[in-house]
Amino acid sequence: MTPSLNREKTEPLTRVELVTQEPAVNWLSPVQLLKTGLRVLMADMVGGMSDPRLVHAALTPEAAATPTWRAESKDDGDGAPFWLDYLADTGDGWDSTYSVAWSVAREQLDVPGAGALPRAQVLVLGGDQVYPTPADQAYRTRFLDPFRSALPSAIPTAEDPSAPKMVAIPGNHDWYDGLSGFMRLFASGGSIGRWQTVQKRSYFALQLPHGWWLWGLDLQLASEMDAPQYAYFKAMAAQLRPGDRVVLCPPEPSWADPNVQLGENQTALENVEHLRPRFTSLRQIEALIAQRRDEDVRLAAVIAGDSHHYARYAPWATESADAPQRITCGGGGAYLLGTHGLLERLRFRGGAGLETHQRVATFPSVDESRALRDRAWRLPVANPVFGLTLAGVYAVGILLALSAGSAVCRSPWAWIWALSLVLGAGLFTRNGAPKTGGSWGPLVGGMVHGALHVGLAAAVGWLGRAWPGCGLVAAGAVTGWIGGGLLFGLWLMLSNRWLGWHDEESFSAQAITDHRSFLRMRIDAEGLTIYPLGIRKACTRWQLGRGIELLRQAKRTWRLRAHTSSGPRFEPVDPIQVELIEAPIRLRRSSPARSI
Repeated sequence: MTPSLNREKTEPLTRVELVTQEPAVNWLSPVQLLKTGLRVLMADMVGGMSDPRLVHAALTPEAAATPTWRAESKDDGDGAPFWLDYLADTGDGWDSTYSVAWSVAREQLDVPGAGALPRAQVLVLGGDQVYPTPADQAYRTRFLDPFRSALPSAIPTAEDPSAPKMVAIPGNHDWYDGLSGFMRLFASGGSIGRWQTVQKRSYFALQLPHGWWLWGLDLQLASEMDAPQYAYFKAMAAQLRPGDRVVLCPPEPSWADPNVQLGENQTALENVEHLRPRFTSLRQIEALIAQRRDEDVRLAAVIAGDSHHYARYAPWATESADAPQRITCGGGGAYLLGTHGLLERLRFRGGAGLETHQRVATFPSVDESRALRDRAWRLPVANPVFGLTLAGVYAVGILLALSAGSAVCRSPWAWIWALSLVLGAGLFTRNGAPKTGGSWGPLVGGMVHGALHVGLAAAVGWLGRAWPGCGLVAAGAVTGWIGGGLLFGLWLMLSNRWLGWHDEESFSAQAITDHRSFLRMRIDAEGLTIYPLGIRKACTRWQLGRGIELLRQAKRTWRLRAHTSSGPRFEPVDPIQVELIEAPIRLRRSSPARSI
């Protein structure tokens, strides 16, 4: 017995882990679109009849009037700086998500122009932690595996008071299972790697050093802000002291939506205000802070994800000098969205009144965004799965035409196929056009696009009318993949360039994983400094980290053995370069923001 016990004491402790490296979500996959669409439909139907936030509030009465987490009290004079990170729209493909997770988990980032930036003490997640939905273990494979691999817990697991904290708000994708997965992951008091979760509800308030607060809001789906959440932030507003500053984190940048912009008559589209009440819910929370203006309490910044890029709008007019910075930072892992369609100037109604903002920085830049948009014509190569789908559509059309005994279309089923394709393309473009314009133009334009596909398939049938049936169907499939894919990609590119349609689809079709972004923030006695950080190119090649042993690999899942002193489970083969997107933004407690 004694030799056995001694051997157990001297042998190093190990832990076996499973890690899945998921590919990026293919948003043009018919199966994926169908599954996601059904989830969205169910969430909309159930969400309109029940609100799980009410249940969570009833089960946690102790969290009704206290901040979710307080930083340790320090002397406001010479205390050490406090650091926190913000990232949103993560939990997609492994390469993009892990590139960001690996970067935020580093003990220190050496960024040109910013110097050494230590790892944050709190990581704030701004929504959409999983794509496309929480179903099928997506939280584990698309979120947990990358983040636990980037900053793993100790072996053996032990409590660590100095471990960084993690808080999160849900985005619309987190809501697709009624917040069940989100609450289990972020509100159960567990840990995600070394990060420790601290919240009990789907929203939170952090009381930070030097009179700074950060509030995370849950304003998703069709629900207005629930009564317990509004009461919670009303209680938080009552705890603000003179001179305090607040940073708000809603799940989406409603200020950038063209539907809420004010024209000369200074009225937004009322139908949007009624259909999307979460826009007005953000204004209600901002108003709670604005009511304390006489005590020098201010809203310093509003930071949101949902749009997968970085964009900052700064107060422009004299009347908006005290308005908050409005920042979108949704580059945590999901496919890149362009910035060339963003308005240069915003005018809308905030919680303290009218605000006018000017666009001052984007990542990617507007010119880079246009260049990336113009690559959409490469669709057959960039998205081969969608190319196969078009190949099948063309092949079915020619088969239906041949069912009448001729390559010339005489079958009523072929006519139904053609009309369905034309109408489907019209509805696709109508849905991808800005809601502020008319709907007939995009519908007709999209139907012309669909008619071009029908014409291309008919041309193949006419040119190959002497070929045997199987050869003609094969030719149609090849034409659909190559010709149909090129036509579809060119439509996305040109309709966006000339008419502003398909702003999102021209990027989601390409599933661009580069141009990642997150914020690192420093709080000290002088104020809050925001470092907007970008990763221009995500890493795509990884190697096992120090102290990691590969036991087995099955497709995309790795079975690993980690030792006591092991670090990240995977290290980048090609260095990940983190850069400043723009000059650091200084938010002082006594003056408007300026760059340093």
